[in-house]
Amino acid sequence: MQAADVRRVGEIQAAQAEARGRQTQAGALAALGVSGVETTTGSAAAAMESIAFEAATDAARARAAAARHAWGFEFEARQRETAAERTRRLGILGEKVALVGGAAQIAGQAAAAYGRGG
Repeated sequence: MQAADVRRVGEIQAAQAEARGRQTQAGALAALGVSGVETTTGSAAAAMESIAFEAATDAARARAAAARHAWGFEFEARQRETAAERTRRLGILGEKVALVGGAAQIAGQAAAAYGRGG
């Protein structure tokens, strides 16, 4: 559950980064357009590409950070499951050892009684 929540938060943060990039691009395009600068070629176009690249990079970072954090929760959960299974198996083994020990004790008592002529 925690891992899924972390992934959802990462997606929200990525979407926010992408939206900020689009807003920055829109503001820059508006400013350039008002100035009469051609926005589809040259340095203006390169600036738009740079803004888009930064937004995509920020979004990717948000997703990657969320994935790492989620992996940590998933790893912890697997460790707890493994420990629980190990504990369960040790419990079963302990029961078997107790049964064998009890049977050995009864056999020992029977042998002792038989040896005494019992």
